[in-house]
Amino acid sequence: MAGVGAGLVIPEHRIVALFGAGTLPEFRKRGIQTALLGVRLKFAAEAGCEVAVIVTQGGSVSQRNSERVGFRVAYSKVTVIKPTV
Repeated sequence: MAGVGAGLVIPEHRIVALFGAGTLPEFRKRGIQTALLGVRLKFAAEAGCEVAVIVTQGGSVSQRNSERVGFRVAYSKVTVIKPTV
């Protein structure tokens, strides 16, 4: 196994949510994540989905890979943290 990716098809709304993608470090930069995106999108289209959504960290490799297969940023969300020390 080199990588994984999950998704949730919501047939009554014709939408798929893609999440949980990861590639083992020794297999990165070989197109694994892009291939997993393609397979999940094909499965979703065959299930009747017309819309796909994905959440990534801004500026990440995941965002760039998603944009390469046609996703576009809809909005950004800021997460603020404070050290407890």
